[in-house]
Amino acid sequence: MKKNLKKLLCLALVVALTGSLFTACKKKTATTTQETVTLAPMTTEEITLVYSCWQDIEISEALAAEFHEEYPNITVEVKEFAVESNNAELIALAATGDLPDAFWVLNSPDVFITNGLLLDMSLLWEADQDSKNVIKGINEYKIGYLGTEGKWTTPVKFFPTAAFVNLDVFLRNGDAMPSTDWTWEEFEETVEKMSKKDKVDGQYIFGYNAGCTVITWYPIAADKDCIGEFGWNGSEYDMENWAYGMNLEAEWIQKEYKPYALGNGGEAQRARLYGGTAEAPNVLHPQDVGYVAIYTDNWWTWEDYWITENWIEKNKVIFVPYLMPHEEDAEGGNYIATMDMGGISPYSDWPREAYELLKYMTWGPQGWEKKIEHYPNLLEKSTGEDRAVSKNHCPITLDEGVWESFRAWHPNVDDPSSDEAVVSLWGEEYARAEYFEDFFDGVMDGTWVCYGGQQIPGFGTWLDKIYFGNDNEQNFGYSEKLGIENACIYGGVNAEDYYVYLQEEGNRVNKEKLQEIEDYLE
Repeated sequence: MKKNLKKLLCLALVVALTGSLFTACKKKTATTTQETVTLAPMTTEEITLVYSCWQDIEISEALAAEFHEEYPNITVEVKEFAVESNNAELIALAATGDLPDAFWVLNSPDVFITNGLLLDMSLLWEADQDSKNVIKGINEYKIGYLGTEGKWTTPVKFFPTAAFVNLDVFLRNGDAMPSTDWTWEEFEETVEKMSKKDKVDGQYIFGYNAGCTVITWYPIAADKDCIGEFGWNGSEYDMENWAYGMNLEAEWIQKEYKPYALGNGGEAQRARLYGGTAEAPNVLHPQDVGYVAIYTDNWWTWEDYWITENWIEKNKVIFVPYLMPHEEDAEGGNYIATMDMGGISPYSDWPREAYELLKYMTWGPQGWEKKIEHYPNLLEKSTGEDRAVSKNHCPITLDEGVWESFRAWHPNVDDPSSDEAVVSLWGEEYARAEYFEDFFDGVMDGTWVCYGGQQIPGFGTWLDKIYFGNDNEQNFGYSEKLGIENACIYGGVNAEDYYVYLQEEGNRVNKEKLQEIEDYLE
């Protein structure tokens, strides 16, 4: 697109936004009169909106029907893409002029912004009263703005990271559970203490295993100013705390506080500890069968376990959720979550309505009320089994009624993993309700940040080419070109020797990508 034509289109869009998406009213106070901008009414014309997502077709179709009930003149067509092909599918549709009106964006939206495939929704978002009542951190840290003045994406799913503590491991070994308001120091002490042979059957217990590691957690846990991965503070990386977390991860693996990764000696280690052969160890995932004390991962882990029929009854893995701990001098700091992001097409004929659709389908209170009604009655279409549709993410709205209904699912989900069933099998000491109450109180009160790809321009490029990739000058002193984490864990490399290089490269790539975005927008 030629630059002058692009400018004309941008000007036309501004006129359309100010003319049709907002209304102004005068709000009188005791001493002054001020003008407040609010969202305009929805159209009464008969229109069709297209909405796309990944792996969420059942609830999306149910909500599309509810949206049509709310707005009978609006028909919603739902498209579902596979995760791995989502962005490619959207780009292909954009090339034919068929980009959905509202859609989910996987990982960094850099390429969507610089190719003109995302509407700046900042005026819509900032005029919406519901957007002011969302999980803390989204507005405070301008998540979705990517260092610009425009809001290009917004969270559509929210998965807090948590420490899933196996209550049974502590009870059967006579160990006290950590406090739910634990500090980082207590977390480290607990991991070390619980890495030992089980008193009941003599099998080895790992103190810790992770989907979300201390490499990610520690910079946020140690620094109140950190609002993202790798020490990101909103304008640059400071990776000194990352180096501590990286070295701690390597140390815990070498000391067998955490299992080796599968494919990197993990199979042989598990065969040695639990029997079988390196080709076929008896246990592949020790947290699944009760041999991990603390498993740190995203919120979806909770439902991944209880949704499996008879899993708790068979394996007696009684997880309870804890918030990420902080160092004592960083208490009151941020927490990190996976936030899937969505946006609006700049080519939509109905941007006001597309915004309302995205809100209803994902983060808004009205849509969440309907989700809670529908989830118990939905079965997955793709598995061929009578398996309930996963409701494994948390509300983004802070609406009290929504959260009251959502919290009622936990831990009182379908048998055999309801709290009543667990207590009837093993006793009152296995009751979990208070742990969940403390966790959800913390989620609602806490301030949340997201992973780098969703908020840091250039993050994916730096991660692929420098952090995990081969385009680095020093190869991190490790003979294999497998990235810094493998160099530290398996090659004995000290992260402190390379964090300055990594942060300088990260800051360089970020500034280059941000300049590219700004040049495009100008």
